[in-house]
Amino acid sequence: MKIFLGMMLICVCFNVEANANTRAKANHKDGGSKGTSHRSPITASSRANSLSEANEKRMGVGVILGGPTGFTFKNHLQGIQFFDFALAYSLRSDETFHIHGDFLWQFADSFRVDQVPMFTYFGLGARFKHYDRHKDNESYGLGLRLPAGFGYVMPKTSIELFAEVALIVDMLESTDMDFNFGVGGRLWF
Repeated sequence: MKIFLGMMLICVCFNVEANANTRAKANHKDGGSKGTSHRSPITASSRANSLSEANEKRMGVGVILGGPTGFTFKNHLQGIQFFDFALAYSLRSDETFHIHGDFLWQFADSFRVDQVPMFTYFGLGARFKHYDRHKDNESYGLGLRLPAGFGYVMPKTSIELFAEVALIVDMLESTDMDFNFGVGGRLWF
């Protein structure tokens, strides 16, 4: 648990440093102007109207519903690179507390549904879970997480809706495979 939390802290610190470097480079290219605009946090290459309100946003906070259900955080690093983090609880019978962190690659306007541009993403990360199988037998799992999903940004808002599935390969306490799935939303700041 301490190793996993340490890895998460390092990732968060790296995200803060990457954001500072991206802003500094953008400022330098514009001659240091204070009105520097950043690319959209939802997709770096998209110019879709539904993303225009989110141009200055760098971080999204929201909820994910499914297996597991909880709070989600997403940070735009640069270009098509994002970091996703969740604290959640499984509503299954094994009463699992779940933490995951993923490095994501996100692609704008990957496909359209009724002329609405959707983005897709995939990534690589880790998941830690703590569960109580028989009320007296606590256990944990640590494994590799491979998420993939798609999403949509509501027009004229900073609200992102998404759906994802993730393959989990647990390596600690025992070797096992599992899936996570969820739908959710985030408000971008």
